[in-house]
Amino acid sequence: MASSIQEEIEYVRKNLPPQTKLITANSNFVTAVCEKTPSRSIKVTLTIPSNTTDSSSSYPYKPLIVSIDTQQKNGKTKIPPGLKKKLENQLSKVAEDEISPGKFGQIHAVLVRLHLFVDTNRFVPCWKELKQSMDLISSSSSTTTKKGSSRKCTMSVLSETKGTMKVQFDMNNDYKYACKITIDEGYPTTLSIHDWGKSSFIQTIPSGTNMPDELSTYLTNQAQQFVRLLQDGMPEKEAKSYIAQTNTDGGVPIITEDGHQVPKYDGSNSQLSLLPLIQYLIDTKPSLLDQICPQCEASIFPSDSQTLKSLYIKKKKKIKQKLCPIQSYCGCWYHYGCLHQVLLEPPFGDTCSNDGNDGCGGCQVGHRIFFLDDDGNSNIGTRDEREIMWQMEQRQQRELDDMAMMF
Repeated sequence: MASSIQEEIEYVRKNLPPQTKLITANSNFVTAVCEKTPSRSIKVTLTIPSNTTDSSSSYPYKPLIVSIDTQQKNGKTKIPPGLKKKLENQLSKVAEDEISPGKFGQIHAVLVRLHLFVDTNRFVPCWKELKQSMDLISSSSSTTTKKGSSRKCTMSVLSETKGTMKVQFDMNNDYKYACKITIDEGYPTTLSIHDWGKSSFIQTIPSGTNMPDELSTYLTNQAQQFVRLLQDGMPEKEAKSYIAQTNTDGGVPIITEDGHQVPKYDGSNSQLSLLPLIQYLIDTKPSLLDQICPQCEASIFPSDSQTLKSLYIKKKKKIKQKLCPIQSYCGCWYHYGCLHQVLLEPPFGDTCSNDGNDGCGGCQVGHRIFFLDDDGNSNIGTRDEREIMWQMEQRQQRELDDMAMMF
């Protein structure tokens, strides 16, 4: 057991907790940094109380004075005030618990506790975002969209150790969508290349969702794609535009002087994704119920979730299949039958006719509504090919009708 400050400091040097580095250590103060990843580190300064006239008012009879540094190396605020206060209180309590006459050991105990916090709390690099997300959810907890749809949203932290939280949306007192978000240990990027695009990993919670599996999975995957774009380094505004209108040029590679292609966003400058993801969910999920089909100008989604589910039942009737919601390449929502009519029936349209007023407002007139494969080819053929196919179908139908009239 150490019997002086110098002996305790020497003990600390030899028994530093993992991922902890001493910057300064003397009889007046100790400064250390605990870093698990570049974005998940905390710097602390422990001031050693000293009173030359009264030893009972000096260390180790008095607790260390704990101060958390809020600045990163680049000068930007890293630790928000709420986390700073919380952690300082926790570490001060550790120091107080170690007070014992003539016992030196507070420094090591505090650094061990700091390491435990950094090592096990995945919200360290996004604590400010987490607080802002909570405030955003709170301000949007019960609102009505511009077109009259009601929504209620809640958010709760499930585990700081696992970095998980739950977001729940209740729309029009019937539709429900719930998801779990998991913060990666390497946030705002990922520690493993296999998890790339999942710095904020979103998963549908089936027990809190009453939408058809195909639809809820699609919506969740779309949100995950938004996160991936942010992790690639794409700015939030551009990423939202890219998701809403897939035919933007946000992902176009840069051509170097020697003719090589390099990604415009290569992941070297990953963006924060938690708060943008929460904002994206708030902006997109409740507004689904406001979608109007650009072709028939009727509501895309039925007024109740059970009717929507019935559209997805296997062996469904054609009339139901035609009413299934489907999102086109431009970002607008159509009824399946309406999109089929636009593409495969005269005049064999290629572009969206949504004027942005009565429809979803997510695209501009003239944007392509069909998808292309990796080679740039359409799986529905050119306009001439679609017209020929339609003529063949019409001819076959006439032949069937003629045969039916003969019997």
